[in-house]
Amino acid sequence: MRSTTLFQAMLILNAAVQARSLKTGTLSESPRPQGAVSLIDATGHEKPTPDPEPWHIDPSNCVNMKDHLAAVEERRIHGHHLFAALLICVMLTVNISFAMATSKNKKLSKNTWTSLGALAVVIIATSLYNAVAHLFEHLSEGYVHYAIALHILWAVILFFFAVYGSYSLRNHKSLLSAFNAVIFWVVLLAKGGAFSETQRGLGTGLQEVFLITLAGVACFALLMFVTHHLKPADGETWYDDVEASLAGGALAGGFVTMVDILIRGVEHEDPGNPWGNQEHAIMHKAFAFATCVAAVVLTPLIGKMKKNTTAYWYGRFLAVLNDFIGILPYFTVSLGVGGVLCHYLEIHPDSMMAKLTHTMCSTAIGALMIVICAFTPYLQSDNEEIVSLTGLILGFGGYIAGAGWANLFTTSVYESMAGHGYSEQERDRHTIALVFVLNLVFVPVFVQYMQPVLEEKTA
Repeated sequence: MRSTTLFQAMLILNAAVQARSLKTGTLSESPRPQGAVSLIDATGHEKPTPDPEPWHIDPSNCVNMKDHLAAVEERRIHGHHLFAALLICVMLTVNISFAMATSKNKKLSKNTWTSLGALAVVIIATSLYNAVAHLFEHLSEGYVHYAIALHILWAVILFFFAVYGSYSLRNHKSLLSAFNAVIFWVVLLAKGGAFSETQRGLGTGLQEVFLITLAGVACFALLMFVTHHLKPADGETWYDDVEASLAGGALAGGFVTMVDILIRGVEHEDPGNPWGNQEHAIMHKAFAFATCVAAVVLTPLIGKMKKNTTAYWYGRFLAVLNDFIGILPYFTVSLGVGGVLCHYLEIHPDSMMAKLTHTMCSTAIGALMIVICAFTPYLQSDNEEIVSLTGLILGFGGYIAGAGWANLFTTSVYESMAGHGYSEQERDRHTIALVFVLNLVFVPVFVQYMQPVLEEKTA
């Protein structure tokens, strides 16, 4: 019994010595291989075991608590500044819009209501397009060909739905006007998006992009030919002008994508900021200016040629060409609006402040278009070509402003999901669902309440 107690005491003493050796870094006198520690088992024999691996802490990965709290505070203050800036911009936009819409100058008031109508439908259509594009990206799970196929199928379905819906509502003037206003931009963005997605997804070089563009032209011509023969005898020319605008607008979007690839290449570092390279910036500005001049100069001439022709398909070709040239500035100016200011102010192109800057620059351009159409003597004529040009300019202003607010709206919905522990896919799903739900409110309000007011104010 005593020997057992003595043996236990020796075990305890030996363990204490070993613990002290590990703590002080000294080694036991008993020989053992390097990297092992001598421990005594229940029989009194040494049993080598590996040394416990020490914790290696890299100081470069450590975060100073003081610096962390300062960064959190800076982010909080930036959020407050952004909210204040957004509130000021919204109040300023609402007040100026109200002043212009209720002006005693009838031309200014009418133009303002026209642009506000375009702005509303563009916000609806663009937010829906962004949600659908995110949905297709989520469904395709990175497979480019699946995403392209979904975009093309969606665009074709929407196109036939627009033709059928418009013809079905031909006897309901108010509903027809609202339906055409909304569905036009929805289909245009869907077709243009399918075109651009195909160019960027399959185009590995300028030659491939050019061939895809030609294939797009052939597809649009085929769609117009098919729908013409599917229409009933009493509506063969129904929706022809809108079809021409849809084809011309989609081709304009695809052409701008092709020129962008020509200027910057198929693979470029920052697709969201075309102003990082000074040479590319100058070329984009020159291209945008050329499209604006061409739209102002050529659209009245082509419109007159279309009016004087009696050949059906040649007239439709001229209509598509006219809309192609007229809608080109919509995409070229929206490509660069606000980009220069963000570049010189060193605002990151993906930040919320950049989105707000783009939106306010777009809104300013929209207001400028209203003023130009109201006070430029050349645009006060009742000539059909001049009236068409005025409508094109006002539509341009409404689209530019609406696209800016729609992108800001979609980004805000996405950012509202941050901080809730959602994964990237969950944030995408919630964003898509919320955008669709909000548009379930926006669309009926526009059709039921806003469109009748627009018809009255712009009559």
